[in-house]
Amino acid sequence: MQPGGSPIVEMRGIVKIYPDGTAALRGVDLRLEPGEIHGLLGENGAGKTTLMKILAGLLRPPPTRGEIILRGGRVRLRSAADALRHGIGMVHQHLSLVPVFTAYENIVPGLGGRELRTARRRIEELMRETGLHVPLDEPVESLSFGARQRVEILRMLLREVDVLILDRANH
Repeated sequence: MQPGGSPIVEMRGIVKIYPDGTAALRGVDLRLEPGEIHGLLGENGAGKTTLMKILAGLLRPPPTRGEIILRGGRVRLRSAADALRHGIGMVHQHLSLVPVFTAYENIVPGLGGRELRTARRRIEELMRETGLHVPLDEPVESLSFGARQRVEILRMLLREVDVLILDRANH
């Protein structure tokens, strides 16, 4: 990051208390600078996924307390689509692919017109750049779990997210 610049993401004082009184997060701060890679480590139930779901717009209502600042501006992320519009994407531990669709069909939903015509070339470029190769014309149900994860990651990268959250499966 350049001196005087702002981080991509700041989460300040995030508190999440569920309706049953369970405190999942108590005053958590997280700061992500451009180009950084972070790993959140902790026991099951420590709140890692809860924190990332808040950042990805998946938990409603928003945190019980705290604020999220993206590129210097405070935001309220009301949905995953809202987070995606802000450049935040999440690949979940439980994949959300359509098994009978091909890898390509799972990567490009929601794209249309000119975007769809150039998508295959861009996906092939992404696979070369990242090493995340998948057989694009194979049905997802015939792919290994690792290949399915790569499909999900490529879907997010095609949307040019600035923050990619990977929620690790416990396999």
